[in-house]
Amino acid sequence: SGVPEEIIRQEFWCDFTTTNEGAFFGQDMMKADNQGRIREVVYDPRQLVHTAWDIGVNDATAIWFVQTDGRTIYAIDYYENSSQGLPHYIAILREKGYVYGTHLGPHDIAQREFGTGGSVQDTAARLGIDFTIVPRTAKTDQLSAAHVLIPRTIFCKIRCEKGIEGLKAYEREWDSKNRAFRNTPKHNWASHVADAYMT
Repeated sequence: SGVPEEIIRQEFWCDFTTTNEGAFFGQDMMKADNQGRIREVVYDPRQLVHTAWDIGVNDATAIWFVQTDGRTIYAIDYYENSSQGLPHYIAILREKGYVYGTHLGPHDIAQREFGTGGSVQDTAARLGIDFTIVPRTAKTDQLSAAHVLIPRTIFCKIRCEKGIEGLKAYEREWDSKNRAFRNTPKHNWASHVADAYMT
């Protein structure tokens, strides 16, 4: 009778693994788990690894590592850290030993910094990483794209554990005055995970 599925699972089925009621991708990630798409995924050295980034200055920088056969996306790895410069993340990429294809970066990496006159994209290029910039789009379009991609994704439950938890926890802001969820995302640790995935 109109009770959200997440509340039914928590209250009536005593399922404490379900996602939060206001989670954007809660149902998608629950289906991924139920369909066996959260499991061990092995790196295929015959396929290129593509990365998708959310670069934080004061916040965390998040990186998804994926492979694809053209239909299915294999999320083989996830990494995040904070208070580190770009050389740290590029060193991590090299340490992993993958053979890389495209590095997708958010639109703001092309912005020039006032102090240096350079951009994150310029710095990365000097360090050997050429970013493909993803154009800025409305958050609703980003969310729609993720709703299409998550059902096509198989997630490595070990190396992507924090990424999986972040996608499950990415939620709407709560409007206490109107006692309802807004359509705007809550900015917390999970937003970096989700923003990188949406990139």
